[in-house]
Amino acid sequence: MGVWGNKLYDNDFVLDIIDDYIDGLKKGMSDEAVTDKLIDTYGQLEEADKVTFWIVLADIEWKYGRLSDRVKKKTLHILDNKNLIDKWASSWENLKEERLRDALCIQKRISQPMPLRKRITRTRLYRCEWKIGDVFEYRISNDTSERHNGEYVYFIKCGECPFPPGHIGPEIYLFRGIYKEKQSVNEIKHAGICPVVYPRMIGESDNNILKNGIVYRKGINYRLLMLSSSKRIIPNEVECIGNMEYDSSKIKETMLKIVDFSGYSESGYDMNKIKYIEEINGYVREANRFVAWRNFETIVIELLEIWEDNYEILDMKCT
Repeated sequence: MGVWGNKLYDNDFVLDIIDDYIDGLKKGMSDEAVTDKLIDTYGQLEEADKVTFWIVLADIEWKYGRLSDRVKKKTLHILDNKNLIDKWASSWENLKEERLRDALCIQKRISQPMPLRKRITRTRLYRCEWKIGDVFEYRISNDTSERHNGEYVYFIKCGECPFPPGHIGPEIYLFRGIYKEKQSVNEIKHAGICPVVYPRMIGESDNNILKNGIVYRKGINYRLLMLSSSKRIIPNEVECIGNMEYDSSKIKETMLKIVDFSGYSESGYDMNKIKYIEEINGYVREANRFVAWRNFETIVIELLEIWEDNYEILDMKCT
């Protein structure tokens, strides 16, 4: 748990409770539904954390003019238990006196009439309208090196995934290559799929396999989750050029093959020893890499250049 101050609210755990409560209200959940959800989430914690949860929940509900009778009754019952509160405050080590004062302050506050009910502006959740299999062209216009301005990259929507506070963003596969000329769907579908993890990140995990004296690195990412909270946030440079049917289950997992075994040690990989990637059998859903649209161009150019220049990329086609 991250702690940065002496106050009760100066830690990640308490802020998570508050954020979850406000997030539920912004999603349009009823007061009772939000309370139920938080109790389900935090109600099975260890005793000290459970006390913190009920105190914070009652305090935040009171401040928003939404303190329910059951939360008030439960919290006052806890606060009236002097032995329990003393034990809870002691768990904060040198902050025991501060926590005892917090408990007394909140006990007095929630015993008073609530302020007026605060109005919560409901968050408008967005779901990208693209269809699975839609192929997109992106015209590069802000390459800081100016080497690729006016050129094109291509990607396909392969799925969708939720991200906070509840938007549904498109998952994409990035086609290999940066093109000087426009490509059609029939042309680009043979390009293959580019990994979306930086080579320097491969090997940081212990997820590897040793087979016949060769080290294979498992679990290379291929999907980007584009954080799309509205239609307006998607760049004007993105243009749909058609749709392509494909079976995502046939896009195989890959493993990184270290041809020269001396490139591997217990401390990781010597990236200079990595020769190429080869395909092996196996079907595993790829993990997502989260990307904001404002960073799309920079990240995509870097990934395409790194993998194209240094490695023989296997042809993961969508056909």
